[in-house]
This record gives sequence, C-alpha cells and structure tokens, in this order.
Amino acid sequence: MRHELRAYLALQGATKAEAADIVLAAQEAAKNALRASLSRPVTVAAWMADGVVWVSARDHGHGLAARPSMRCPGPWSTHGRGLCLMSALMDEVQIEHRRGTRLVMCRGLDRRLRPPRDRGAPRQGAA
Repeated sequence: MRHELRAYLALQGATKAEAADIVLAAQEAAKNALRASLSRPVTVAAWMADGVVWVSARDHGHGLAARPSMRCPGPWSTHGRGLCLMSALMDEVQIEHRRGTRLVMCRGLDRRLRPPRDRGAPRQGAA
C-alpha cells in the first residue's frame, strides 16, 4: 500500500515531505482498521479532488468501545497515538461509526488551498 500511494502522490505533484506525511497517516489508519476488523475485509482508498488528497480506511469490525480522542496521550501511555499522529499530519480527520468504522482524512497539496493551522496542535474533525 505504501509504495502504491507514494507513487500516486508523486504523480499528483506531492513533494517528498508531503508524500511521507500522507503515507504515514494512511499507514496508521490502515493499521487501526486491521486491528478493529476481526479478520473481516478492510478497505483503504486514496483519491485527489481540487488539489486535496483524500484517504479513507474502512473496517467492518466491532467499532470502538468509546469515542476516540484526537488528543495526544501522556508519555507513559502504551497506545492511543495514532489519531493524534494523523491529526498532526493531515488537515482534517473524521471518524464515522456505522457497521464498523470509516476514517476519512484529507490534506491539500497546494499550500494556497490549505487552511492555516498550528502544526504543533492536533485538530479534531467532525465525528
């Protein structure tokens, strides 16, 4: 998945740094979907629209017991950094819970389209 996504992003004009961020976020989303899937199929897709790269990861597993937080966990926590990482790397992250979980995130490649933000603070998208 990483190699195909990286190649796709290069064709779309992403810089190496942009591609690295998007691939890392997509990999984390795919890993979370696989963990929740309970051996059911997982779907990961990426597409480009109006200078914005969209990535979705969907599983048909049990979903999450609690509403996930986009806030970063403390330094001694053993899990919970994935959504924090995705929020820091992407412009927006949204999570839907219906018959499994669907995570959709986006990042603009053209900096003129990208909303202003503080790269140090994670942003929470609508859930």
